[in-house]
Amino acid sequence: MISTFLVQNGKIYNPVVTGAWGSGGTGAGASSVGNLIAAFIRVMVIVGSLGFILYFILGAVHWITAGGDKGKVEEAKNEIVNAVTGLVILLALYAVVTFLNKIFGIDLLNIFWPVPK
Repeated sequence: MISTFLVQNGKIYNPVVTGAWGSGGTGAGASSVGNLIAAFIRVMVIVGSLGFILYFILGAVHWITAGGDKGKVEEAKNEIVNAVTGLVILLALYAVVTFLNKIFGIDLLNIFWPVPK
């Protein structure tokens, strides 16, 4: 079996797979799976951000209400440190997604799945 590939603008296109790299239409099932994964990533970033805000404020309130008790102050510090650590991990995830998009052209927040004709 001989496959014929097309070359346009320096990219190779397979005429059998439509929708790949802007060469044709999309399949409803494949695009909905890609949209579902992208929406899941977005929701997890939002939930993580809200979790950081809540946990940070809770740690600050515990610190304020500790009343000078060293044990309670230490627990409050640990809550704040854990919240900031979670935010750093969330920002690292965003940096990895952006890196993959810029360097390799893999946009995890806008996934496209090519489908055969």
